[in-house]
Amino acid sequence: MSEAILNEEIRSEETGPERPTLESPADYQLAELLGETEADESFLGPMGATMFEAGLSKDQARSLVKTYQELWRAGQEEESRRYEAEVAAVLAATPPAECEAARRAFRGFGLNPEEGREVARSLESSLGPKRAVSLMARLGRLLAEDRPVGGRGPSPVSARERMDHLLNQPEFSRRYLSGDSAALEEISALAREAVGE
Repeated sequence: MSEAILNEEIRSEETGPERPTLESPADYQLAELLGETEADESFLGPMGATMFEAGLSKDQARSLVKTYQELWRAGQEEESRRYEAEVAAVLAATPPAECEAARRAFRGFGLNPEEGREVARSLESSLGPKRAVSLMARLGRLLAEDRPVGGRGPSPVSARERMDHLLNQPEFSRRYLSGDSAALEEISALAREAVGE
């Protein structure tokens, strides 16, 4: 082996791996590479600094990021499967009347299916599926009753329905619009109940 080649190998061992032509960790452009993984600066900063310190080239960094993304997606899919299985098990063990009462709660709040799923997921992730179903079933039963918690007056939903019904009756509507005190008082009381006062 020639002395020049040997000297080059020794110099290479002494200085470590050759630094890529990057000037700073920001040159890796990790945010653009990571995209949908929702990584934030608390992850990107240390990751870029570690890659830069290790002397990774941009291609090496891209390869590492690709592996990270695949692992992240696989973890998300596994978590989703686990969550769906847990919810399915809770629903299977919940009496049908309880499930229907929980559905009634979502309908009673006027949530469209997408909003209902979002609220359900939030409740399930914070309380756990079993407690979330139990809570929504309890709310559904309360909404189905003609009286709110505490037993005074109609529920807000039935108060609104009663108010609409009365105002659509020609005789009542005429009395209300002419300032009849009984009609005004009835609508005022229903309006207070409708907003939960």
